[in-house]
Amino acid sequence: MAGTVHNPARFDPNDYTVIDYIDNNIPQFHGTWLAEHNPTAYNDAVRDHAMMVKAWEDKNRKIFGDEWRRLIHQCHHCGQNYHTRYIAVVRHNPTGDMIPFGHICVGRLGFQNRAEFRLNHIRSAAQNARAHERKVQARIQFNSENPEFLEALNKASQLENSFSFISDILRKFGGDSVDTPTENQVSAFIKSVGIEEQKIADRKFKEAEEMKNAQPIIEGRIQITGEVLTVKEYYSHYHRGTDLKVLVRDDRGFKVFGTMPVNCERGDRITFRAEVQKKEEYFGYFKRPTKGENLREANN
Repeated sequence: MAGTVHNPARFDPNDYTVIDYIDNNIPQFHGTWLAEHNPTAYNDAVRDHAMMVKAWEDKNRKIFGDEWRRLIHQCHHCGQNYHTRYIAVVRHNPTGDMIPFGHICVGRLGFQNRAEFRLNHIRSAAQNARAHERKVQARIQFNSENPEFLEALNKASQLENSFSFISDILRKFGGDSVDTPTENQVSAFIKSVGIEEQKIADRKFKEAEEMKNAQPIIEGRIQITGEVLTVKEYYSHYHRGTDLKVLVRDDRGFKVFGTMPVNCERGDRITFRAEVQKKEEYFGYFKRPTKGENLREANN
């Protein structure tokens, strides 16, 4: 760095103008959890993240040129070579070159327009902080006046495979959220959670009745004939696509889960042969299904 005009030995702050501050971190991907639960949303998240990364790369390349990956990790004033979260894009007025300065160096140097730039930055941060504080106070008051909503949030967080409206309300207003729901959202959510709880209770009662005469799972390659309980799409890391999986209740009472053996829908009766592996006393997984037949279609 001793041989450049930007280092302290040759530095003249009047030759520089702050253009922008840049977040030096590559955009992070936060959608991994969607892979198992919602393959379509996961694929959309992967595509959107790729676009964000490309936009971030294109911006750096436009400012600093083809060597941007090397330049953004070095302060061209003090010579420090490290990964700093925020860098300042500074124009060297005599040459027009765009160069990166670490935000710490920018903070102690008398660059042109630095005061105005930082004032706007600080003012914006202060406004955001005040707005956030108002939201926090509003949510605290809402919580004190709506204990039934908080109870519904707690119940909803323990529901398995809740439908999209309940999941959406949990995401927006659960956890550490400071957002406040509307009256319509509150009443609809409490009602929806109650309905979902009743559905689960009814299903568990029905399953308990069905299990009274159920036979334990049979391992090995066997013939399976029964009702399709669920049909779901799952993301496959093996071939980076989706597979259709089915849960089938065999006529003998036990349940098996695996790749769809024949084209079917929930409620259809199907039959097929497959290799079954026990997971629990009345539940197992099947693989390599063959000779699948949809009995509903066969009867039609």
